[in-house]
Amino acid sequence: MMPNWLDTQKVLEFVWDRYKENGGFAMTPLLPATLEDTYLAVKILRLLKVPLPKETRNYILGLKWEDHSMPKNLYQLARLYKVIKIDIPKSRLLQPIKSLAQSHLGLEHYSYLLRITKLCRLDNIKAKICSALSISPKNWQVLKELYFYWYIARICKLNLSPQNILWIRQCQNGDGGFGFMPHTTSFLENTYYALTMLSFFKKMPLRPDLCLKFIRCCYIPNKGAFARSPGGVVFLESTYYGLAALSLLDPI
Repeated sequence: MMPNWLDTQKVLEFVWDRYKENGGFAMTPLLPATLEDTYLAVKILRLLKVPLPKETRNYILGLKWEDHSMPKNLYQLARLYKVIKIDIPKSRLLQPIKSLAQSHLGLEHYSYLLRITKLCRLDNIKAKICSALSISPKNWQVLKELYFYWYIARICKLNLSPQNILWIRQCQNGDGGFGFMPHTTSFLENTYYALTMLSFFKKMPLRPDLCLKFIRCCYIPNKGAFARSPGGVVFLESTYYGLAALSLLDPI
């Protein structure tokens, strides 16, 4: 349940302003629709329990798999197929996944690659990627990297140290938001990463009240959307992070 201060109708106006005739969504009203912005808009609409237009379904089906080579974009397209309840064409994914699995990728790319294998139930490929991975908790330095390591660890059944909870909580600042690491500037995406991981461990921030206050300060009422930090520029991405963070704090 969203807080009373959040005008969900204004949020929806912000999202629909980025809706295009072809069914996709754009970063701004003046730009063309993209896969990534459509993915973010769909996630926002689902959080607010708003049905998708049929044109958006057609837009998703019209996207060409071969136009997307990065693990993040392939995952976004596969996830959108799941949302509109269309079978993912695994044959289109096998070759790019195998090629990517043989590359030297960073934590973020491996995270999305493994999420694809889990989403599409490509268990053999997932097992091969997990067995070939040479990463450890030392591979991350900032909150975002820990977030991607956490995803990899969950899928590959690696150790998730409870010590991580202490470090995540230490990333919370006096303004309630979370920085890239302890004693660094708060941003909404870092706050989302922290809350997602703490929620997995069934934990809360040390100061959930201040965290909620920070998220509220990132909301720009006259825009109906969220910025990365108080007074910043609003985007679909930061708006998704804001709404998702609020849903993770809902128990308080």
